[in-house]
Amino acid sequence: NKKMENYLYYSHYMCQFYNYQLANKIKENILKEKVRRGEKVKVFFLMAQPSKFGMETIYSEMQKTSIFEPYIYSVYYDKNDNLDKNFQKQCEKNYNYWKNKGYNVICGYDKNFKSIPLYEYNPDIVFLTDPVMGNFSHFKNDIINYNYLTCYVPYGMNIVKDFRYHYNWMTIAEMWKVFAPTYYDYEMFINKSSYRGINVVSYGYPKLDSYSTPIRKSAIPQKINNGNPIIVYAPHWSIKEIGTNNIATFHLYYKYFLNLVKTHKDLNFVFKPHPRLLPRLYDLINDPTVILPSEYLQYIDEWNSCENGIVIEEEDYTELFKNSSALITDCGSFIGEYLFSKQPCIYLVNQDMYHFGRKLSNYREKYNDFANTILDSYYICENLEEIESTFNEVVINKIDTKKEERLKLIEKYSENVGCSGQKIVEHLIKTIKN
Repeated sequence: NKKMENYLYYSHYMCQFYNYQLANKIKENILKEKVRRGEKVKVFFLMAQPSKFGMETIYSEMQKTSIFEPYIYSVYYDKNDNLDKNFQKQCEKNYNYWKNKGYNVICGYDKNFKSIPLYEYNPDIVFLTDPVMGNFSHFKNDIINYNYLTCYVPYGMNIVKDFRYHYNWMTIAEMWKVFAPTYYDYEMFINKSSYRGINVVSYGYPKLDSYSTPIRKSAIPQKINNGNPIIVYAPHWSIKEIGTNNIATFHLYYKYFLNLVKTHKDLNFVFKPHPRLLPRLYDLINDPTVILPSEYLQYIDEWNSCENGIVIEEEDYTELFKNSSALITDCGSFIGEYLFSKQPCIYLVNQDMYHFGRKLSNYREKYNDFANTILDSYYICENLEEIESTFNEVVINKIDTKKEERLKLIEKYSENVGCSGQKIVEHLIKTIKN
């Protein structure tokens, strides 16, 4: 019966959790002995996409110490052809991104683009951002968790209501250290997860640290660094994905936003698509109601060809957000991340929204309490008419009636913004030196 199934699942879950945590304690003791001998601690940041990094301050703080030796281990999604039609090109693009940024970077593939297992480099600590990396890659979360001391910093803020994935996922429970992005997340781990968040600590979200630094105009592409307001359009990938997400609206409004670029020459427009948007279009290539991948590539070319338009894909986007005047999006994580820019967000709602196969009567059911609090300070649009009127009022006429509400939320949630990376590194030093 169902009760027995739940009991067996819970028993298996906790048994695996304790096995991994016991292994973590053994590995931690081995690392402590290594530190006592004065040896360096080799840290790998396993990264498949630069836009999912968000740990610059952890990396830079480690470089300042005499203990850590940090590296980017540059990989990609190497098990699913749909995620990229040119795997080799993407691998080289990612590697060159890190190299050009001045990181100590190691390519996770040999000259034949065969994955190089981590044991060939034998890192002491591995940072992960994706709890399901193994679904798309030869770099399996379970194997990495068992063989190395792993640290988890989510690639995005936990916004969508998905308790199991965010707080009760086995590969997260297996990890050595989990760094909760917000205190809301910390309380969910501690109070509601099956393992009571024993491996979880809360020092804020390092991805937000750069919001405390001065705006760098030099970080903005020269094409749109002309003093005009910057509007970011960032659509999600989940077109007609009724199994889990289905929050995407790109297929509904993409023509409208390109037209805005062409008709408002006094504004700069950035197209910042989710990395999985093009692969999703390949999935839907036989759906006549959705733009074809070839048409999408033409769309990108057309956006880039506009004198006030530019497409930014895998690059770090926090400086872009800081320099922007407004964000238009349907992405979940950006609900939390963009708040700290202090600028208005126009949030696009898919009226045909599903949540794990269940059609929602209200889009608010999709998001957790933390997200809904922030959405109250944003401008919600559920159809084209609302988008047009809101764009004119908020962007063109600069009537931002919800600004004070956002500023109060920033004050409420700004704990450790600017020093999260530093506190995480201090925590690791204290752990391995005691």
